[in-house]
Amino acid sequence: MIGQFDGHVPGAASDTSAPECAPERDGPLATRVNNGATPSVGIPRPGLAQQLHESLNNPNALPGYSVGPVIGEGGFCKVRLGTHLVSGEKVAIKVIDKTRLTDPTDRKRVAREIKVLKKLNQQSNIIRLLEVGEASSRIHVIMEHASGGTLLDHVRKKKRLPEPEARDCLRQILVGLTYCHAQGVIHRDIKLENLLLTADRQMKIIDFGLSAILVPGKKLRVHCGSPSYAAPEIVSRQLYDGPPVDVWSLGVVLFAMITGYLPFHASGSNKDELCQKIIAGVYKTPDWISDESKDLLRGMLTTDPRRRLTLEQVADHPWVRGKSVPCWRLPGLPTELECRPPLDPAILNCISKRIDTQSLSESILRGEHTYFTATYHLLATRAQSDRRRAYGEPDRPPLVAS
Repeated sequence: MIGQFDGHVPGAASDTSAPECAPERDGPLATRVNNGATPSVGIPRPGLAQQLHESLNNPNALPGYSVGPVIGEGGFCKVRLGTHLVSGEKVAIKVIDKTRLTDPTDRKRVAREIKVLKKLNQQSNIIRLLEVGEASSRIHVIMEHASGGTLLDHVRKKKRLPEPEARDCLRQILVGLTYCHAQGVIHRDIKLENLLLTADRQMKIIDFGLSAILVPGKKLRVHCGSPSYAAPEIVSRQLYDGPPVDVWSLGVVLFAMITGYLPFHASGSNKDELCQKIIAGVYKTPDWISDESKDLLRGMLTTDPRRRLTLEQVADHPWVRGKSVPCWRLPGLPTELECRPPLDPAILNCISKRIDTQSLSESILRGEHTYFTATYHLLATRAQSDRRRAYGEPDRPPLVAS
């Protein structure tokens, strides 16, 4: 059985800074139980406890999961598509080779991402961390799977997005980023490749390896991110405040969604030319995008971070709010009850053969990331989807031209 990850990567010092630059690719206790909960539709109760027992005693390298093909790859890790054997839900399994974590900055990056994902795990527009396990030579980071691919793939497939669709995507990213900033987390690598879509078109922010934890009154000094999305204060190597750099990167994402190309680019791979254009804020918007979107982009891609729009100002911009009545508003931060809804006793009972219900309930409410808490969350996800299908409800309302 793979042991639980204790949050420590051998050789990784405690640090909130990040590696110098990400490689840019070409251009995711009071127990509160709802005793009156509606029985979960679609959970295979007969034999489920035995199935759970058998999956954990499987001699495979990752008990409880079947491991499929590689769907992503980095310098020291591969991301594989997996299946949680009990629920049948697809998951993304990041397999980190500890023998290749020789660079201290890489070790810090792994430890930071796991720490931040645990901190942000309750927001629906941030990829959900399910379980972290450790073997002798590997760390397994198991997350929800967003089957719709990256926003980059989506934009490339459609050439560019209609403004109503881009607006819908931007709103969701705004909700997720606002939650990050409220928790003191700056992403620092917002780009099309780090935004995933689920099958029902829900946005998921991924890859927090370059993120930073804000310290009140202290500026950030590590210059990182992907060059085409990096803010002027980063490429000019200044000390900088965290939130404005995410706003700039989000402005680049918005530009790319509605035009089909990046606002800042250079001939060939001339990084100096690219940096000079970013520092000068030189870009050209096509005539055929709306005047309101041009105005929003000007506010987000302002070179002076003190004059750049904040996330709240972006959310309040007429283009983002739309013309529907009532117009869209940035929702308030989720309450504790919304973050941790009542537990489903039927699902808890399904898992009780291997762990008692009280212990499991407390583990879930403490926000732990074990195989059993992952099993609960995946069964709850499946039950929710089954209920919606049973009642003919879509996971998300259809996109409207607002």
